[in-house]
Amino acid sequence: MSLVSKSPSFYLPSYSLTSDVLGFIRCGLQYRYQGVAKIPSTRPFQLWFGEFIHGVMEEGYRQYEESVRNRAPDLPPWNPVRVYRMARQIEQSLRDRKLFPNNRAVRKLGYLRVVTAINELGPYLFPLISEAEISLSATRSMLPIPKHYQTRQVPSYEVTGRVDVITSVQLNDPAHRGNSLVQYLVGFLNHERAQGRLRNLPNDFEVIIDYKGARRPAISTAGGGATDYWSVYGWQVKTYAHIREKQPGSKRVALGVVIYLNELLPTWDDLAKLQSDIAYQITDITPTPGSDDWEIIHMKKPMKSHADYKKNRDLSWDFRMRRALRLEPVHQQAVAEAVTRFDRYVRQIEISHSKEKLCSDILQAWPQNTSDPDTCTACDYHTFCPRRQRSGNFATSPKLPSI
Repeated sequence: MSLVSKSPSFYLPSYSLTSDVLGFIRCGLQYRYQGVAKIPSTRPFQLWFGEFIHGVMEEGYRQYEESVRNRAPDLPPWNPVRVYRMARQIEQSLRDRKLFPNNRAVRKLGYLRVVTAINELGPYLFPLISEAEISLSATRSMLPIPKHYQTRQVPSYEVTGRVDVITSVQLNDPAHRGNSLVQYLVGFLNHERAQGRLRNLPNDFEVIIDYKGARRPAISTAGGGATDYWSVYGWQVKTYAHIREKQPGSKRVALGVVIYLNELLPTWDDLAKLQSDIAYQITDITPTPGSDDWEIIHMKKPMKSHADYKKNRDLSWDFRMRRALRLEPVHQQAVAEAVTRFDRYVRQIEISHSKEKLCSDILQAWPQNTSDPDTCTACDYHTFCPRRQRSGNFATSPKLPSI
């Protein structure tokens, strides 16, 4: 009696666009320890900040949606105490996952920013959302891997993500004509149509939204080998659009919106970076020279005891909203480039896995990225990172944001 050999098991690796691909882009070595080995960071304030703001925004929308279902719409602005209560619930859930703010200053800034996001952005955004925190998933073919790195058979992979969705029904609702966010989105869509970049746009379409707990990145890295987060975040939202359109019941995605929530309440450190971006002409949204916004951005950071210390909170809503909102038209050519870029990053991750199996050396197998000092100084592995040791000039403790 002959024995039949067992067929090899089917293996489909899953990659999140945020935690896996963006984590690898930020630093391959850090991703290997935190993303692959699941070793918790001792200073996870960057991850905490993003998860915290995401969580509070989701809870704020959930409470608003529930009030609408109960036929008693309760739209922000809300009493800050109510937002603090929501924020403490989210903070506790993150604590259960071993995610903590680095110290009281980071925690305070997180609370101030979620109050600003809920009470200033929420009144315009929440009524437009038709679906919140939608899970996205699709299968992509793996790009060819060099033969000498083919340690496992991976013909395809799963890509995942989460977004909020606005439909054209909400944008065209007469009740929202006075909504400044609607006016901004519709004006942009009309401009793209006029330029021919959104041809044959149907009457019924979708807009997807992705939050970022970060400042608006520079549109150019100005050399130096720095990671081009402007392009990366653009590719990400377009890849989300590609995945969303493949889901049953979805419509064509006309626009991807990235909301940089830190821009709603920038710190003095953020304004110093913006001032530098303006000087080097590497940012796309700037205030009018001579305006109040211009003067605040170009102020020297006051002492805490000075009356102007909170002047950074006096930037106009129009300027802060334009800085926070990044609108990316979704068309075939741009989407094709975006998904191909992320396919390449996934291939690089697979190659790094193979290199580690072949040489048994993590430091040689996984690439290191020292272009972002904040990421390096908050990293638990910088003491033995070869590239950091070669580059030097990094602080041993994270620089805290000033409120």
